[in-house]
Amino acid sequence: IFVQILKIQCKYICMEKENENRTVKDSLFVDYFSKDAVVGKKNFIELYNCISGNSLSPEDTVLEDVKIEQVIYKSFCNDISMLVNGKLVVLLEHQSSVNENMPLRFLIYCSRIYERIVDSRLKFSTERKMIPSPEFYVIYNGSRNYPPQKILRLSDSFIDKKAGSEVPLELNVKVFNIKHPECTLDFSSCQPLDNYVKFISLVEEEKSSGASDFMTRAVLKAQKQNLLPDYLRRKASEVISMVFNEYDYETDIQVKTEEAERRGHAAGLKEGTRQKAVETARTLD
Repeated sequence: IFVQILKIQCKYICMEKENENRTVKDSLFVDYFSKDAVVGKKNFIELYNCISGNSLSPEDTVLEDVKIEQVIYKSFCNDISMLVNGKLVVLLEHQSSVNENMPLRFLIYCSRIYERIVDSRLKFSTERKMIPSPEFYVIYNGSRNYPPQKILRLSDSFIDKKAGSEVPLELNVKVFNIKHPECTLDFSSCQPLDNYVKFISLVEEEKSSGASDFMTRAVLKAQKQNLLPDYLRRKASEVISMVFNEYDYETDIQVKTEEAERRGHAAGLKEGTRQKAVETARTLD
């Protein structure tokens, strides 16, 4: 019966994709590691401990969701922003190629969070106002070749940065490639992350088979392997919907990237033609 229900739900989701409301959709990553009312807080703390080296416990940790909607991506939510005992932590899951402009995007994103959580009247106070110290992380879950760990720096984008000089503004983003065999994260210390990575691998494995019901098959396999226990029992149909939305998001990003590359190529050809005409005119002068 459960299998039949999942197949019906999967078919229904596929048929209704075009008629969905254009609202911001949460990714599986966001729901499993923050939004879910049962395991979200516990999973977030375990993940944060794993990537930061802390050892916080759910009992002694105060979390406050400070996410700014529709900033990183307008129709899809794959980022988590939390105040963790007063510290600002911004987490983003990235599934295609990592954007080298991520530090700039995080800077804009973080600025908006500070605008929201800091009393605007205090900006005019002569006394120093203490603000939450930020940490920025990207969990890379894509299939392209990428180092097991990398730090993206805002200063690498500065046009006139001078070697050896002090950088007046910096923002570092730690990127962890959780699919790399040499990933520096200790999965054994974070069962939710280990389960999540294995589940995504099952989804990709089933999708590569070409089966139309690949999500149903992935969910059934995950349950047999006791991956995402309880969570899948409670939210199997929602997981199917969330993962389908993620593939829509990835396809959308890929299409937009290809269109931008084509426009850039066309602009380059146009500029090349113009430059050649200028050079020809100069030789005739």
